[in-house]
Amino acid sequence: MRSPLPKQASAKGRLAAGHPTLLGQLTGSTVTVSSVSPAGNGLQVGLSAVGAGSATDVLAAYRAKLAPLGFTESTVHAVAGASAVRFTRGHDVVTVSAKTVGKQTGYTVFGLLHPTG
Repeated sequence: MRSPLPKQASAKGRLAAGHPTLLGQLTGSTVTVSSVSPAGNGLQVGLSAVGAGSATDVLAAYRAKLAPLGFTESTVHAVAGASAVRFTRGHDVVTVSAKTVGKQTGYTVFGLLHPTG
């Protein structure tokens, strides 16, 4: 992510203006709601989406996106029946939570990112 930070925005059914594609929905998923909000020298990012596959698939997909960029992973507590992982890199933090119900998986992505230049 680069400076300047995008303006505050939210959207239903699509990515909000300025939402980093890195933290966008997975292929085959539908965005429920998304948002971006400048916070000091960082950007808060939120996404709620639903798609096919399992919670394990969702976490693996974000792991594949973030690990090559230097994010490290730790497991965090999640609500009953859900799985959650936190990814960190310096001051950047991204938490992904997913819960499978039937053939659909609902998931959320929350992040605080800081510009690199």
